[in-house]
Amino acid sequence: MREPAMLRLKVINPNTSQAMSQQMAHSLQRQLARDVHLEVLTAEHGAPSIETAIEEAMAVVALLALIARDREGLLETPPADGYLLACFGDPGLEAARELSPVPVIGIAQAAMHMATLAAPSFAIVTSMTSTLPMSEQLLERYAMRPLCKALLACDVPVLALSEARTPPVPLLERCEHARASGAGSIVLGCAAMGPLRDAIASEIGLPVVDPLLAGRDLLLTLMRQPAVARAKQAGEVKPLSGVFARGLAAL
Repeated sequence: MREPAMLRLKVINPNTSQAMSQQMAHSLQRQLARDVHLEVLTAEHGAPSIETAIEEAMAVVALLALIARDREGLLETPPADGYLLACFGDPGLEAARELSPVPVIGIAQAAMHMATLAAPSFAIVTSMTSTLPMSEQLLERYAMRPLCKALLACDVPVLALSEARTPPVPLLERCEHARASGAGSIVLGCAAMGPLRDAIASEIGLPVVDPLLAGRDLLLTLMRQPAVARAKQAGEVKPLSGVFARGLAAL
């Protein structure tokens, strides 16, 4: 019997933290199908965590440059069959879909959809208060606002969350508030929270969605159904100036 073709899933960490990329790779390898090769790419430009609008804006350019380089064969491994944007702000998602001929999933959109499969409503518990406007915009964009009972920030920095071995008290307190809001499930609004999911679920007693795992699994579904996963194509190619004159792959 012929072995199934290997699927190449590339995860893009749009911040510059190699430690967070390694953590993502470790988490995402759990229960990964044998026909999937997973690789985590780390942004070369920007901030070590994304907690403000300007950090997110820088991350968009950095992640688009990685996708462009991958499509042009400038990385060490063959181009991906699908990309996972591993930041809860889903930075540059629509632009990435225009740039990529293969499926692109943002972990926030994936997590919200996964949460609605677990319960009729959900709450989002994220990192910093400064990220709340980004999540609010995503809820509106994805038509999920009516299903979200609460949007809460624990005000624990992303890098501190990535180093936590147990859920910080403020994070558990916000999850308790989320349960009190009437939400049927909780979406962790930060990729760094994923390793804390099981402990949070045990404490709170509700389904808790790890956005990284939700994104991985939904992306793999699209990668296995190419007739469904039709990527957007960019419009007219225009001449670019300045730092973009040589193209995104040159950044």
